[in-house]
Amino acid sequence: FDLEKMKRYLSGEAYKAVVDAIEFGEKIDPSLADQIASGMKSWAGQMGATHYTHWFHPLTDATAEKHEAFVDSLKGGGVFENGEVLPIIEKIYEICGKNNPSVLYLPTAGFDDMGDSEIILKPFKDRSTTVNSLLLTDESLSEEDIKNKILSADIIYAGGGNLEFLMNTFKKTKADKYLKEAYEKGVVLSGLSSGAMCWFEMGWDDCGEDHSFVFVECLGILKGCFCPHYEGKSWNNFKHAIKTIDFDGIAAEDGAALTYVDGKLGTVNGTEDGDVYMFKRMNNYKEEKFE
Repeated sequence: FDLEKMKRYLSGEAYKAVVDAIEFGEKIDPSLADQIASGMKSWAGQMGATHYTHWFHPLTDATAEKHEAFVDSLKGGGVFENGEVLPIIEKIYEICGKNNPSVLYLPTAGFDDMGDSEIILKPFKDRSTTVNSLLLTDESLSEEDIKNKILSADIIYAGGGNLEFLMNTFKKTKADKYLKEAYEKGVVLSGLSSGAMCWFEMGWDDCGEDHSFVFVECLGILKGCFCPHYEGKSWNNFKHAIKTIDFDGIAAEDGAALTYVDGKLGTVNGTEDGDVYMFKRMNNYKEEKFE
């Protein structure tokens, strides 16, 4: 579980905490420890691990071990592994309203890494017979291929990762154009983390140099600037950063999801509680809990 793999399986905040601990001896905040352990567990599960061991070195010139097993209904995959996201996926299907809708998964923000795809796509495959993925980094795809895949879907789900890479790839491949067409056509657009930010005018992500936070221009289908993971210490700085740009802000804690149906904002929770906050220019960006 080296630094390269940590970048894939951890948030920018958790990755930085590990690097600081290795290089400078900094303590890791307990709130990040579970996330780091979960990331390592997800990686191990993808490598086929089913058990792990605690290896002790007591002061008796001997060693001792304790073996345990991974037990999950779905192996790895963050919020997918414990079913937290399932009520949100049910809401996506409810909004779609179609019987057996076709689903298109965009792993673009994760650099089209399909390592967790089986975990992420299982709840969709349990509900739909047609579930496809679109790898926009595949240079053999024509613009027509991309257009047809996007416009033939009933539900589009974008995964998390690097927002800047996501948007640059959307623009380079003209996927941005066809995603907007899909919206006008009535396709349900959804996603997690960067895959949620991309539908707004702006997103606030830790995709800058050395995982610094930057504002990234997005598709503009939804008004305002969005910030996920708002309960995180670094992400919570959004409440200050939003005052530096001329956009209304909206932030969601993990466990909370936003819905926009016919222009009306709503929220839905997974199995874990989470809140949504608004930052309106007309109210001097005062943090207001959405009820």
